[in-house]
Amino acid sequence: MGWRIALYLAALATAAVTALGIWLIRDDPAFSAETVEPQAVASRVAWRGLFRNRNLLLLAAGYFTINYFEYIFFYWIYYYFGQIRGMSVQSSAVYTTVLSLSMMAGTPLGGWLCDRLTLVTGAAKSRQAVAGGGMVLSAVCLYAGTMMTSTIPMVAMLSLAIGLAAAAEGPFWSAAIETGGSNVGVSCGIMNGVGNVGGLLAPVLTPWIAQMAGWSVSLHFASALILFGASTWLLNRPRAAE
Repeated sequence: MGWRIALYLAALATAAVTALGIWLIRDDPAFSAETVEPQAVASRVAWRGLFRNRNLLLLAAGYFTINYFEYIFFYWIYYYFGQIRGMSVQSSAVYTTVLSLSMMAGTPLGGWLCDRLTLVTGAAKSRQAVAGGGMVLSAVCLYAGTMMTSTIPMVAMLSLAIGLAAAAEGPFWSAAIETGGSNVGVSCGIMNGVGNVGGLLAPVLTPWIAQMAGWSVSLHFASALILFGASTWLLNRPRAAE
């Protein structure tokens, strides 16, 4: 349909969701003018304490690596399919969409699995298993995919890689909520802010590494980075903030 139509459709979808939000979402009476100001003061104090919170810093470091990993797929996978793997424009578009759908499915599935395991192992071990395990497997799948020459197995491995990375996101957010306690907005903001630095660096470093050492090395670096992120869960023992 062309890029212009694709962008128009994205704009219309965004406008539709905005209109639904304006129509359906109502103010919470608990957040009156009398309560907002004390909460704002408490949040300013919380910033200083949470920046020294070891568990939150580990979460932020791990989330940095997930964002770096995922943003490679957002920015460069279409180029990788077409220019590096030599696929047609149509095939590149189809396979890029397949990877996006894998991510869409992986995010809620990871959260669902974490909830189910929590009933058996407790929250901490469940998050370690789903987030840490998903990150390790995503690294393995990306590495394996770059080593394959056949198209379908390669796309399958890359789909698993992004889907498993997405599945690891839910435990990060639930742990950040728990760690923040009454200052959950500050806690999640810190983790997400650090994570977005990874998302900022990935589109820049990926082609630079590829230019210096090749695209396989560039993607293998992302695998190594997310493995490091998985290791942070071995040290993290989230508990509610005071």
